[in-house]
Amino acid sequence: MQQKRFLILVLGLAGILVLIISLYGCKKNNTSPTPRPLDINEDIDGNHYDTVRIGNQLWMVQPLRVTRFNDGTLIPNITDNAQWRAAISGARCYYNNDSATNAATYGALYNWYAVNTGKLAPKGYHVADTSDFNTLINYLGGPGIAGQFLKSAHNWVGDADSSYSSRNSTGFTALPAGFRNFSGGFNYLGSNGYFW
Repeated sequence: MQQKRFLILVLGLAGILVLIISLYGCKKNNTSPTPRPLDINEDIDGNHYDTVRIGNQLWMVQPLRVTRFNDGTLIPNITDNAQWRAAISGARCYYNNDSATNAATYGALYNWYAVNTGKLAPKGYHVADTSDFNTLINYLGGPGIAGQFLKSAHNWVGDADSSYSSRNSTGFTALPAGFRNFSGGFNYLGSNGYFW
């Protein structure tokens, strides 16, 4: 039986794992040793996402851009720092509150409450758990090396080692979208990618 997964993971310049870009995964047997892009169902807003198979898992390639939960409820776009701090329900934003510059490339940033609803991913998918991340990381050789296979070859500021021949060899295309901290400030666009 096929299990569908929704994933968020973190990569930094040193391959450190932490929190905020959204990716889908679907566990199923891998019949192809070479990653190949696929297309999955659209989200509730009509956005389409390519996927890539890594080992026995299927992961979404683009950052999540959904503005509504899969039940149709709007995910509030909170730009005010005080409101972001006070939020006790699902919310989204865009890095530096600049959707015109950042939404297309980096997608939306979601708070924990949005992820924890179980309704952020398209119906039939869910946020990946620690086991899913461990499977991915172990398949790629462990925490000290997996990041280089997942990181996009572009958009990383100050990354002198973009010449790795293994860079993004999986097609995962992790981007350094940064994150919005608890107090509402934005950090690390261009240097770290965070996934729930």
